[in-house]
Amino acid sequence: MEKLRALLPQRFPGVEFFFQPADIVTQILNFGLPAAVDVQIAGADQLGNFSTSRTSS
Repeated sequence: MEKLRALLPQRFPGVEFFFQPADIVTQILNFGLPAAVDVQIAGADQLGNFSTSRTSS
């Protein structure tokens, strides 16, 4: 997570990133298993959002 916090803003300026805390509630909801990466792209430009979501790094 530390590497991602440093790398992501450099590669994607102006994009907001959020990391859920590893608290007991999250662990219970995930049954103690690591959760998949959940990426959400939101904005007024739907075609641009779709294009961004389809771009691989």
